Amino acid sequence: MTLQYTAVGIQNESHMATTIDDYWKDLERLQTSIGYSVWNCSLDLPVRLVTISEGGIGGWCLGGGDEHIRIARDVVPEIPGKETEFLGEICKQFNIYLIAQMVATAPDIMKDRIFNIAFMIDPNGDVIHQHIKTSFYQRETNTAPSDIWNLYLEKYGDDPEKLLDVLYPVAKTEIGNIGTLICAEGSYPEAARGLALNGAEVIYRSQYPEPWMGNKMNQIQNQSHAIFNTCYVVAPNIGGIYMPGWMISK
Repeated sequence: MTLQYTAVGIQNESHMATTIDDYWKDLERLQTSIGYSVWNCSLDLPVRLVTISEGGIGGWCLGGGDEHIRIARDVVPEIPGKETEFLGEICKQFNIYLIAQMVATAPDIMKDRIFNIAFMIDPNGDVIHQHIKTSFYQRETNTAPSDIWNLYLEKYGDDPEKLLDVLYPVAKTEIGNIGTLICAEGSYPEAARGLALNGAEVIYRSQYPEPWMGNKMNQIQNQSHAIFNTCYVVAPNIGGIYMPGWMISK
């Protein structure tokens, strides 16, 4: 990768979604934020990559048991879908690649389950990359590949190289080979190394909750991933999170 460009991390406020409308509140605000970031941050090199943090679109809409199934059926989007089409139009307008994350469904993997998914959209507006989060911190109730490993083996087989590609996919683009890690995944050097083995030159790694941002653990991990794997790490943080009746400041 020899191309020089600017990568932007947008630190936006978001809503903990209780309906799909909450996703759209964040999407509509991001339309303005993305446009401003491209305009303001391209004074030196052109902005070609814009990143949005975990939770930046619809928060996490967490729920276990029957609530998990209700959220999967009634609240969260599917990727690709109307939401990624909306973001795709922005990518076309500004000729950018966009990396973001949403709690969403993946019916091709398993119906009625919620997954934490990072995705990338190219300047043509197409979703070219999806990565399902593999490891969570204590409060997250989404579905991990390890929870349904038998389905992964049925779908993809047991070849280690094939499974590495499935778990740690890397998008080959004109601005570099790009992979994604979501929050707690960055706690494990093996996750970043999995992306590096698949050719990653740029790794997106989204934020942690406190106290692991303020005490610099997140920063140390990201710098280590970059050094040990000879790659760049783009690490967007999040702003305030609106929840029903109150707000958390990150």
